[in-house]
Amino acid sequence: MYLLGCLLLEELLYNKWDSAILCIKELANNLFQQEIFSFNYSFDNLQYGFYKILNSLQQICIQKPQNWINYRLELDKVYLYYTEITNTKITTRLNEKALIEKIGKHLNDSILVPFFAINLSHEITKIDVLLRENTEGSSVWNFLKYLKSIIQNTDKKKVEKKSLEIELKKLFPNKNPQIIDKIINSMNKPTDYVKAFELLSRKDNDNLLDRLMFACSKLQGDKKYWGNNANENDRNRYIANLLESADYTVKDQPQWSTSAEGKDSGEIDIFITEPNGSPMSIIEALILDSLKQDYLVNHLDKLFKYDTTGLENNYIITYSLAKNFSSLWNRYQKFISKHDYEYQFIDFKQLTTFNYTDIKIGIARHMRNGKEINLYHILINLVY
Repeated sequence: MYLLGCLLLEELLYNKWDSAILCIKELANNLFQQEIFSFNYSFDNLQYGFYKILNSLQQICIQKPQNWINYRLELDKVYLYYTEITNTKITTRLNEKALIEKIGKHLNDSILVPFFAINLSHEITKIDVLLRENTEGSSVWNFLKYLKSIIQNTDKKKVEKKSLEIELKKLFPNKNPQIIDKIINSMNKPTDYVKAFELLSRKDNDNLLDRLMFACSKLQGDKKYWGNNANENDRNRYIANLLESADYTVKDQPQWSTSAEGKDSGEIDIFITEPNGSPMSIIEALILDSLKQDYLVNHLDKLFKYDTTGLENNYIITYSLAKNFSSLWNRYQKFISKHDYEYQFIDFKQLTTFNYTDIKIGIARHMRNGKEINLYHILINLVY
């Protein structure tokens, strides 16, 4: 019951009204069954109060004021739903009442105020008419006065940006939230909204990094890729398939350039190209259960040899089977910062933009023929 309620809250907070309707129906069905099979059931309890709040919230947020013909009737409905949220009485336990009140306040501030500010901003004249029709100080009059104050005092531009943020995070669920926030904060005029969508849709390195980290997290979440359950090629193919499903042009283990020994063409684990076929990034992968320096150096050198054009961003993924993941990462960072590369090493920085504890990522900068290039190092813990 509570798990379903939490899921429903998440759907409502992200304006997923269609799926919220299904959750509310399921919650109502669970409450109905609970009443049938209980000898001492009371509708004046936490679960039912929670349901009334969420149902009323959903009923308000599917309103379309621009389609209202009888605005008196429709605003009366909104008022009734609103009172369900703000005036739910819980008498069983004080802590339950406090919880319901806190939930109601949070949903009011996070969802209702933005909804009223955006959708009723053009209805202020009609609200004034209704204020004159109702007795001053009555509950309906107070509600209408409250609506008017929200419309007049809320920073609509700020609310619209917040709503846009929610929508963009729905459209780009795997995009780093910090990147979305940065783009939204840079917007100053309506035309920037289209630009924001274009930026988030663009197949640049930021997008590739987001999709690659998402693929790594999905691989880590599937236990058939843990330990010795899978080999390197299986893991590489899984990541390549997820990148391809995100509309990246992926060539899995193509023949490109020379091998590490400088003889025939070598195999690149994953090769990302632009839509026109020009190279974009190389992804090299390996498995480590400890810091095998010669093995790691072989893959590092191999990646630079494969990259004949000097791509701006390349990646090396390490599937870690080490018993002590943190220790391996610390030793790994120290080693790659001291290794003598073909191209001058500038520095290495661990990235903190991704909130994973068992996936580490850092970026090493190198100087190649007068141009700065980046090699991203990703370490995934795949130990039971």
